[in-house]
Amino acid sequence: MARRGMYCSLAFGMGILIAVGCGPRKSPREIEMGSNVEDAPSPAASVPAAAGDSTNAFPSIALDYPPPSDIPGIDGAETAAATDPKSASAALNLGYAYYKSAAYSPAVEAFEKAAALSPTRPEPLLFGGQAYMGLGTLDRALSSFTKLTALKNVSPDTRSTAYLQMGNCLFQQQKDKAAKAAFQKSVSLNSKQGAAKIALGAFAALEKQPAKAKPLFEGAIRDLPSSRLRAKAYASLGLLAEQGGNPAAALANYQKAIADDPRSGAAIAGNERLSKKPKAAP
Repeated sequence: MARRGMYCSLAFGMGILIAVGCGPRKSPREIEMGSNVEDAPSPAASVPAAAGDSTNAFPSIALDYPPPSDIPGIDGAETAAATDPKSASAALNLGYAYYKSAAYSPAVEAFEKAAALSPTRPEPLLFGGQAYMGLGTLDRALSSFTKLTALKNVSPDTRSTAYLQMGNCLFQQQKDKAAKAAFQKSVSLNSKQGAAKIALGAFAALEKQPAKAKPLFEGAIRDLPSSRLRAKAYASLGLLAEQGGNPAAALANYQKAIADDPRSGAAIAGNERLSKKPKAAP
């Protein structure tokens, strides 16, 4: 697959991967995470931009599976961890507290300790992997997610999330074949994993297979709540429809994307492009 500055340009000069937020990749790089958790009642709905640029991230590269909402603050978590240094739960809560504050370096240390104290728990590996993603250390993130998938007695949904994040890391490393396989595994474990469907739809569009991409984006829309992530699926459908010569369907999807995410650049551009009235002849 040839590498270009922007992937999968369509005939009208817009890329389907722009709609889902895919631009030039740099590996490793720091990824902003956690800035959009309040927008996401489900793990698949929080997609902050990578490196501060909404056009420079794969659809779910910064997917943030949020920690529990009832954890103590950093001060309380530090006190509890110091009081009981052999408690895996205390170490895990400390990692959560740091993670919620985007303090990924100390979060990693806490999650690593929790994993050592309780090797069969998936949470330290999942959040430790995400913290490594936040630091841009993708090999370490992949190691955490791989260890999680090897655990026994892990729910299919949690395992699906681990494969989703593995796909994100592998894509950033430009290992597209492995990334695609990870996204497919994610969907096989959780048929409603909308983020992975968007990623697979983007790959299908990249491979010039719009008929395959369309149902993947449609499936993601059914699976996801109103969110920035669902907006990416709508915007992608809009681009497919526009490229296929159906401006009415394209415009409808762009407008749905804007309703989900008023800052959706691809949807705003498409909406403006199709809403322009033809210029009168001189």
